[in-house]
Amino acid sequence: MKVHLPAGTSSWCWVLRDVERPLLAVVPDQYRLSEFVSDWKVLFPLEEIHILSEIPLTEEHLRSEATRIERGSAVEKWNATGGCIVTTPSAILAPLSLPSAGVEIDVGLALERDRFLEWAAGSGYSRSDLVWQEGQYVSRGSIVDIFDPSYRLPLRIEFFDDRIESIHLFDPESQRSRSPVGLTRILALTGGIVKRLDEMLHPDTGIILFEPPALERSVEAYQWIWNRMADDGGADPLISWEEELGRLSGHRRTSVTRIVQGSDLRIPVMEVQSFKGRLEAAESVVRGWLEEDFEITLYSSSELLLQWASEIGITPREGALSKGFVDRSEKKVFLSDSDLVGVTPASREGRVSRVPPREWEERIGELDFVIHEDYGIARNLGIERVTSDGMDRDCLVLLFAENRRLLLPLVQLYKITPYPAFSGEDPPLDSLRGTVWKKASLKAREKAREAARQILALYAERETSRKEPLPPDGELVEKF
Repeated sequence: MKVHLPAGTSSWCWVLRDVERPLLAVVPDQYRLSEFVSDWKVLFPLEEIHILSEIPLTEEHLRSEATRIERGSAVEKWNATGGCIVTTPSAILAPLSLPSAGVEIDVGLALERDRFLEWAAGSGYSRSDLVWQEGQYVSRGSIVDIFDPSYRLPLRIEFFDDRIESIHLFDPESQRSRSPVGLTRILALTGGIVKRLDEMLHPDTGIILFEPPALERSVEAYQWIWNRMADDGGADPLISWEEELGRLSGHRRTSVTRIVQGSDLRIPVMEVQSFKGRLEAAESVVRGWLEEDFEITLYSSSELLLQWASEIGITPREGALSKGFVDRSEKKVFLSDSDLVGVTPASREGRVSRVPPREWEERIGELDFVIHEDYGIARNLGIERVTSDGMDRDCLVLLFAENRRLLLPLVQLYKITPYPAFSGEDPPLDSLRGTVWKKASLKAREKAREAARQILALYAERETSRKEPLPPDGELVEKF
C-alpha cells in the first residue's frame, strides 16, 4: 500500500500511534532517525521506542563483534517487548550477532575480581585505560569498568573482598556514575551467532517505509562504501536493497511518501506553516483553529513561548518537536519552536557517538592548579598509586591550604576542572575545612542561572522582533 503524507518525522510518528504492533519503521538516514526518536519521545512518552543503529563505516567497526552484538541485542529486546523499532535501510543490510554466552552479576554476589577480569579478557573484551566504547574494560583497584554492548552506557562494578559491593551505569564522557543496577547479565563477545534482521522478525511484524526514493539513495551510497572497504578488510559484502526488500516481502508493508501520484490513501495530516517570529500572524491562525474547535498543543523549550501559548488558549508543554502539524480528522494541532520562531533545538536522540578521550595522565600532567567542585582551588601533585584494604588504585593527589592533601580516585575526576591561569602568580589555596568556597560557589551558580535567563530572553526577543526592510538600491548606488 502507498500512503500520501505531506509532512515530516513528527507526523510520521503520529500516524503510527494506532498501527498494529510489532512495527518496523524505516527512515532514510541517521539524521531523520534522530528526529524520529526525539519526536516519538515527545508525543508518546509512555511508549518505548527501540533503535537499530547503523554500523559506522570504519575498518574498526566493520570488524567489531561488539558492534554486531549491540545491534543483535537491540533486536532481541524489541522482540521480547514488542512495540516499534526505528532504523535505516543501511542498518537493515548490515550484519548483526546474537551472544552465545555470558555471566550474571548482582550486588552481594560472591565473585572474585581477578576471576571476573580473566573472564572479560577471555570473552573478547579489550583492556583500555578508559572505558569509552563498547567492548572495553579497565580495572582500577577494587573498581572494574566494562562496556557490555547490550547496554547504552557502560557498567561500573565495585568489589569488596570477594563480593560485588555495587553496580552502576556511568557516563563514558564525564566518567560520572549514574543509576544503580541490580541483577544483570554481561554478554560474551566471542562465539556470536551471525544473523540477518529478516531472520529475526516476528511473522506479524508490519513494515513502514518512509520516503522510498530517499531510502534507495541513502542505502546505495552506504552499500557502495561498505563493499569497497569489505574488499580490503575481509568483511562480507552487503546485498542490494532490492534483494532485501524481496526477503521482507512476506510481511505487511506500507510506503509513506509526499508524492501524491499513485497513492492508495491520503492522510489528512499536513505541516504547519512557518511564522518566522510573527506571533501576531500566528495568533490570527490560532483563533481560526479555536473557532473550529481544534485542540492545540505547543511543545517548546522557551518559557516565554509557553507563557504566550497559555495566554491565548494553547496547551503549553515542555519539549521539542522537529516540526508542527495539523490532523484534520482528529481536530488536533501540534506546534513547535520551529513553526513559531524558526529555531529548533538540536537533537542527539538515537545517535551513538563514541569519541576516544585523551588519557587521564596526559590531561592531568598539563595542570598546575585545579578546582574541586566541593572544596575549591588546589595544587595538582600528580597521580599516585595507593594501597587500601589490599587493593591498589590510582588517585590524583591534591594539595589544599594548611598543607592538607586529598586523594581523589580517578573515577571521580569529573569533580575537577582546570584553574584558569590569568597571570603568572600562584592562586591562594582553599581549605578543606572551610566554608568560604561552598558559599562562593552557591552564589556563582545563582549568578550563572540569572545570566542564562537574560540570554534566553534576549534571543527570544531577537527571534520575534520585526524590522522594516531597507529600501531598494537607488541610482547613485548602482553607479557606484
